[in-house]
Amino acid sequence: MGALCSNNNNEDHEDYYFDNSRINNINNRSIIKENNSFIIFHNNNNLNDTENIYIINQSISKINSVIRGYLFRKKFAEYLKVDLMDFTNELYVCFIELSKNKKFFKKLNPEIDKKLLEYRRTHWSEFYKEDPTKSINNMLHNMKTYVNGMIFEYPDNNFHSDDIEVCTKNALSCYKGSIDLYTSKKNGYGELIYADGSQKIGTFFNDEFNGWNTYIDSDGILYVGLFQEDTLNGKGIKYILDKDSLYKGDFKNFKRHGYGKYYKDLSIYEGEFNCDKKHGQGKITLKTGDTYIGEFKNNMISGYGQYIWKDGKHEYKGNFLNGKFHGEGFYKWEDNEYFKGNYYNGAKEGKGEIGYNDGRKCYVNFKNGKPNGKGILIDKDKNEFDVEFEDGIMVKKIKKNS
Repeated sequence: MGALCSNNNNEDHEDYYFDNSRINNINNRSIIKENNSFIIFHNNNNLNDTENIYIINQSISKINSVIRGYLFRKKFAEYLKVDLMDFTNELYVCFIELSKNKKFFKKLNPEIDKKLLEYRRTHWSEFYKEDPTKSINNMLHNMKTYVNGMIFEYPDNNFHSDDIEVCTKNALSCYKGSIDLYTSKKNGYGELIYADGSQKIGTFFNDEFNGWNTYIDSDGILYVGLFQEDTLNGKGIKYILDKDSLYKGDFKNFKRHGYGKYYKDLSIYEGEFNCDKKHGQGKITLKTGDTYIGEFKNNMISGYGQYIWKDGKHEYKGNFLNGKFHGEGFYKWEDNEYFKGNYYNGAKEGKGEIGYNDGRKCYVNFKNGKPNGKGILIDKDKNEFDVEFEDGIMVKKIKKNS
């Protein structure tokens, strides 16, 4: 949309100039229908009468000729059957009701609602030492001419019905908030709601979502964080209501990327993310109470790490692949008994060492997780025995040099 005001003194606008009484007759409101937007401007009390006259005069000069004719003949009621502002407000209420995100709001209860309000009110200072939106706020502060208004967007670039139901169903989105008078762009605080139920609440700059804001997508997922040019980039929060999962940390293009903390199903993960997946170094405490500290790859426990069971009696240090013991590892269980050796796909495989709580050690091959074949047993007194196992059972034991 073109600028409403310019620095040029355009003589063509003189025909649309009118005095104070004329302005009062239209209640200091103007309507603009251009591109795919339908905009209502309210009178801005921060502006003086001269500025208001000029703004409304320039606004009307942009209106479609047919609508402009009705405006000059003061036939709002004849054109829209009701007062223009009443019509717009009613349209706004109906559109909100139709577009309300059912996935998000139908699950709310007092306890969850309180939690969501807490998330939405999360301030940048929880993550930043300095205000990341300071530059945006300074630019908005320097804008001296803006008003509170509404913008309805339609796919056919036209707002051409006096039927509330028709207008509501055809609208793509509705914005209610601060609008810059010179550019007709969303600037400042406002709320933008789409027909699919998604909504943006917070600061806009040059028509784009910028700053520490709140966004609810069409699936009912809540985001609170630092938005840059309509995209969540930086620190923030992601909350999925129906799964009761929460992420707090770094984002890139709405995806978890960087370092963060993730809560889901009574489990907690804290560590590195890459493209929305747990990837890199991290720590996870499962709902069972077990803990893993180490490497993750593509959301799976893979690489070197340490797994500790809740009871504290069982512990594994070594290599993992897709959540299973795989490669060299050391597994200790209660009474300080242990296995040290190789794992394949979660089972002991190949050469290994078993340590018993009475001081004995056994060196033997493993197959499918069980000792098999010949091996050597050394007791606590350093006596050596030739042993043989079949499917985990010792079938032969002979003392060496006897």
